[in-house]
Amino acid sequence: MAAVIGGAIGGAGSLFGGLIGSSGAQAAAATNAAAQQQAIQAALTEQQNAFGAAQTSYGLITGLAPQYLSQAQGVAQGYYGNGQQALQNAYNAGEPVYGDYYQKAYNALNPYVQNGQAIGGQLTGELQSGALGAMPSLTDLSQLPGYQFTLNQGLQATQNAAAAQGLGVSGAALKGATNYAENTANTFANNYLQNYWANQNNRYNMLAGVQNTGAQAANQLGTIAGTVGSNLGSFISGIGGSQANLATNFGTNLATGTFNTGNQLTSAGAQLGAAATGTPTQTASTIGNVATNTAANIGSAQQAAANLQAGGLTSAGSSISNALLLNQLLNNNGGGSTIGPAANASIAAGGAPLAPNISASNLNSLMALQ
Repeated sequence: MAAVIGGAIGGAGSLFGGLIGSSGAQAAAATNAAAQQQAIQAALTEQQNAFGAAQTSYGLITGLAPQYLSQAQGVAQGYYGNGQQALQNAYNAGEPVYGDYYQKAYNALNPYVQNGQAIGGQLTGELQSGALGAMPSLTDLSQLPGYQFTLNQGLQATQNAAAAQGLGVSGAALKGATNYAENTANTFANNYLQNYWANQNNRYNMLAGVQNTGAQAANQLGTIAGTVGSNLGSFISGIGGSQANLATNFGTNLATGTFNTGNQLTSAGAQLGAAATGTPTQTASTIGNVATNTAANIGSAQQAAANLQAGGLTSAGSSISNALLLNQLLNNNGGGSTIGPAANASIAAGGAPLAPNISASNLNSLMALQ
């Protein structure tokens, strides 16, 4: 009977141990569930922080980008304005230099040009009127300076010579006087023509010289004007080219500043989009992993609890069954068992008699433990 009670007690202890182990596993599952909630909350907090940081960054960039663009436009406009002013200053300083150079040349050469124009007009007029270039009239040689004196002196000498020879007014004397008069007329006519044409040439050359000097001065003034105009044109063209380059650089700087600002805004938007989509995805994945791992831990804990409880019930049932079998063997003498009261007494410790049978109430209590 003691064996029956001891087996029942051992079964009850196994059952109670299984129940206690099951309770510990349930507590572990609850702890894992709490850890899951903390992990999920931490992931959500991290998501909110990351998204908030991205929003802050995007807000700063969207706020600063237009400011940077405005500053870049201001710098470019200032550069353009300064360049335009510098070019205008260069033109204002350079243009008078060319104008002054031409004016000085004009002042120096223009009098010769004017004199040449005046004398050229006079020369043309004298040539047209015949004052220059016309043949002289030789019908009255007696009007030539010195002609009459020379003729008279020659004839007197010729007569004196004829008289000295006793020829008087003979034919020979008259012929000599006639020859002398003709030779004197020819000589004075030739001398007159030579002197006339020499004077004509001298006058023409003097007038033409003045006219040619004016023409040369006009030619020089024209060359200087052409050179000054060409240099001034190149100077203005260079300024125009510089203005064109300045405008091109201005447009390029504005376009570059706008493009860079657009890139900054695009990059900020992409980062914000990545934070808005990537972070929740990562957070959801993290939460999913936490939930999966926690569920596995809870399942394992619950399985362990069930195993412990089942093991306790099995052990308890086995102990009770063994106790009942032993009791049957000890007390059922009619069943042909060789184990008698003596054996029962020898099994009992200290010689105390065992209960002949386990009571129904005790058995029901033990069976209720299952």
